[in-house]
Amino acid sequence: MNNNNIYEPELGETPIPNVPVVFIPRGDTPGDALLMVTGSDGRYTFRDFVPGSYTLQVRDVNLNVVQNLFPTGSSLAFPTIEICDPFVKNFGYDTYEGIVLGDFVWYDINGDGIQNEWFDANDDGEVSSNDLTAGPIKAEDWEWFDLNGDGRYDGPENDGELNKAGFGVVENTSGNVRITGPNGYEETIIVGIAGYWRTRPYEDDNKFLPPAGVDVFGEYTATMIEDDLIAARASFMESTGKVKVLPNEGGRMTDINGTRFEERCGLTTAGGITRLVTEESLSHADMDFGFVCVQAPVEIIASGDSFISINSSGGNIGNVIGNDTLDGKPINGEDVTIEIIDFGGIVGLIVNPNGDLELIPGLNPPGVYVIQYKICEIDFPTNCNIATITITIEPDKVDLSVTKTSFGVKLFEGDEFEYEIVVRNEGDTDASFVTIVDDLPPSVSYLSWKLLSENNPQIQIGSPTLSGNQLTWNLSSLPAGNVVVIQISVKAGVAGSITNMVNVSSIEEEINPVDNLASDVNQILPFTIPNVITPNSDGKNDVFVINGLGKFASNGLVIFNRFGDHVFERRNYQNNWNAEGLTSGTYFFVLSVTDTNGKEVVFKGWIQVIRED
Repeated sequence: MNNNNIYEPELGETPIPNVPVVFIPRGDTPGDALLMVTGSDGRYTFRDFVPGSYTLQVRDVNLNVVQNLFPTGSSLAFPTIEICDPFVKNFGYDTYEGIVLGDFVWYDINGDGIQNEWFDANDDGEVSSNDLTAGPIKAEDWEWFDLNGDGRYDGPENDGELNKAGFGVVENTSGNVRITGPNGYEETIIVGIAGYWRTRPYEDDNKFLPPAGVDVFGEYTATMIEDDLIAARASFMESTGKVKVLPNEGGRMTDINGTRFEERCGLTTAGGITRLVTEESLSHADMDFGFVCVQAPVEIIASGDSFISINSSGGNIGNVIGNDTLDGKPINGEDVTIEIIDFGGIVGLIVNPNGDLELIPGLNPPGVYVIQYKICEIDFPTNCNIATITITIEPDKVDLSVTKTSFGVKLFEGDEFEYEIVVRNEGDTDASFVTIVDDLPPSVSYLSWKLLSENNPQIQIGSPTLSGNQLTWNLSSLPAGNVVVIQISVKAGVAGSITNMVNVSSIEEEINPVDNLASDVNQILPFTIPNVITPNSDGKNDVFVINGLGKFASNGLVIFNRFGDHVFERRNYQNNWNAEGLTSGTYFFVLSVTDTNGKEVVFKGWIQVIRED
């Protein structure tokens, strides 16, 4: 072995995992045929081999049959690898819409024409599963790769997983299967080392594209070329002594206790095979027939279940036999008995004859419970199977929400206004020990509060606690479907943006925590004195309004005409002068105010009164 020789191909731009790849010395190149399965990244790597000629082949029958994926080029490569010269080979695969023909060449040790053989690599009489992640192994050590993880090697979904004693002659690049078809079509196909062969007549860019003027539809015939090379390979398979008939023709690895059997007969092989390719029937990879009567198992399979229940809800939480099968078919509750054989610590669990599980609410703390159950055929009570049920009891959940608004009112310094908080329980579960926390902006002063919603007797809400500018209400309960509406009276402070935040919570888990927090953004505008009024009773600018006058502790206003005569004078002006009885013109004012610190300030200016003549 030479550690400098690294063979590192990869499968495509989109990784394809769990695909077997074989690496075989050719000609005089010494070494073992190696086999590995691609990882989750679609890569495979062969290392530490001597320089020389090799065959590289993807065992892609599972991709072909199960996923309708075929190579965009060839599934074979014949590299000659030198020291310190890594060889990279990407095999691309894509779906295919054209004609597909294929079959299988296997060593039929009992001569019955039925593909019931397998290569018992470890010679123990049992079908053994190979580790998919083991890296390269000797090809002769392969028995079964469980590529799809279903625990089976029979059925079309598992084609290509089992070493069914298939064989070919990869050194013979001219092939050992000849295909003939309509309009003189002829092709010779190489049989892969595992015995599979596939061809796609008239393919172009991996899609079906018949040649112009050529009818590609009709009968196709496959013929085996029995030359010395294929005979020698068959002789080798015989000499291994490891080709054996499957332990049971039902295809399971092992029988379960109590399995019953029924005799089933059907066609397995025939003397001649005819396949007609049409536009509606393009793919034919099923050229194996026969007739045999076998003892097939009638299995009852219990499949595990997983159910979720809310602690206070209970009731029907699911059906335990909904995914179980009898002889591969859905189970009817009338045909089986269902028994809980291990309750896993849960109490109040009842199983009905139809498989429905009932759970009495409120008896179990939240957590995960693993229960074991057994189903048996009523007519064959020894035919049973056991599986587990996982029941997750979740804590009670509530769906509280809160909104907050100042209704977009226009604010000035010193104005008194209201916030409204609306708390809802929108779920089906009562919320307990509910807390409402309202954070008033620093420039807003709290005055009072009141409850606007109709008070449900179950809703007990007292006065809030005030800490700084934070108000907190506590409710022992907020029943499902109920609403609490709170009004808060406040006084605006200095001008600027104000943001009020409120949140609601309870001791229960929250279903939708996003709407447990709400905010209101408004703007406090600065103190301003207008200089024009139009007292025409249109509701617009009819009176002399000094915005933000409420920011002062007291005030006094004097208004006089241009001759110095007092026309209005008021202590603690209420924003109500409309120049009643006065003509249009210019008037003058003196506003004396005292702020909250006792400081006096005087503002002087003019007012233009405009009336329509």
